[in-house]
Amino acid sequence: MHSRQVSRVAVPWSRTIRISITLGVFAGYSVLLLLTYGRMGVIAASLSVIPLVCAGFLLGWRGGLLAGVVSIGLHVLLFDVLTPSGITVVLDQWPGSVMGVVVGGAAGWLSEFIARVKRQAQELARERAALQAEIAERMRIQEELAEARRSAETASSAKTMFLANMSHEFRTPLTSILGFSDLIHMQATQAGNQELMADINRIRKASHHLLHLINDVLDLGRIEAGRMELHAEYFDLALFVDEVADLVKPLVQKQHNTIHTQAANVPPVVYADRGKIQQILLNLLSNAAKFTSDGTITLAVAHERAAEQDWICFDVTDTGIGIADEHLEKLFQPFSQLSNAATRGSSGLGLALSQSFSKLMGGSISVQSRSGSGSTFAVRLPVLVERQTDEPPALDAGNAKEIMA
Repeated sequence: MHSRQVSRVAVPWSRTIRISITLGVFAGYSVLLLLTYGRMGVIAASLSVIPLVCAGFLLGWRGGLLAGVVSIGLHVLLFDVLTPSGITVVLDQWPGSVMGVVVGGAAGWLSEFIARVKRQAQELARERAALQAEIAERMRIQEELAEARRSAETASSAKTMFLANMSHEFRTPLTSILGFSDLIHMQATQAGNQELMADINRIRKASHHLLHLINDVLDLGRIEAGRMELHAEYFDLALFVDEVADLVKPLVQKQHNTIHTQAANVPPVVYADRGKIQQILLNLLSNAAKFTSDGTITLAVAHERAAEQDWICFDVTDTGIGIADEHLEKLFQPFSQLSNAATRGSSGLGLALSQSFSKLMGGSISVQSRSGSGSTFAVRLPVLVERQTDEPPALDAGNAKEIMA
């Protein structure tokens, strides 16, 4: 509040000082004209340019114009003192009077122009300082983000190493448990001990499930570390699809579902990583079986030609509960699970691994679903998957058919 009062008082005083200086200069000019007129005559009036320029610079272009008009009246009075008729002298020298008005206005315009340029320069300096401060702030934020990214990468590497090491440590005793459980199961079978056989079967089932989860974690660790390798081979596609459907049939029938396969106009032989494609399809089919009851699951295979390349498209379609829109974005993230009882006991890595395997083979995976209307997962893979180290071996015409173009 105090600063506002000071600014209101400072402006009138500043203007008063300017007017006082201007009047003082005009007074000095009047005295000088009276003193020099006897020697210089009318030429002495040309000194009026000094107070006019002063008035323009101090009072602006309006003040300069007004000073030029006032100077005409001042000259009339002065020449009345010095000569018989002052107005006649002023009229005879009218170009000088007009020039005085112009000089006053021009000096005022120049003064205001200089002041405006100074204000703009100050404003540019403030904006430059603000911009430099903003740049410094953004650089600081970028450095913090880079440091956070390095910390996250370090933590991710540590997490991957920890999971890989712990998975290896878990798998070693699990192998022993599976071996001993198989031995005890064989002895119980020979002895006809049905109760013991049932308990051993539960141990074997739980051990195999835990081993599957550990293998998923190991695969994730290999992918994140860039150590996952492809093992491409030629195999019969139609026979492969039937084998996958047979493998998943017990899980499908557990929920009173039926499974159908469709494989029309597809190459009889493809060159790809059979194991990884099988793992992708088993993950998709097992998920479809978990979320579908008394429904139908379809595994369809089709051949597609796009971008001068042959593709194999696997579509896994179910008539289950579907997926809500808010879950689709994070569906392929590691350890991401739907809030459903069907996902209990799952690692949440199946879809993430399926997507990683698809990308590793040069393909992709996508999903179309709506809550309550089932889901369709589409896997698109090249017919000829390139190996990481060399070209695919020549196809043996004796035991395999030629790949369809």
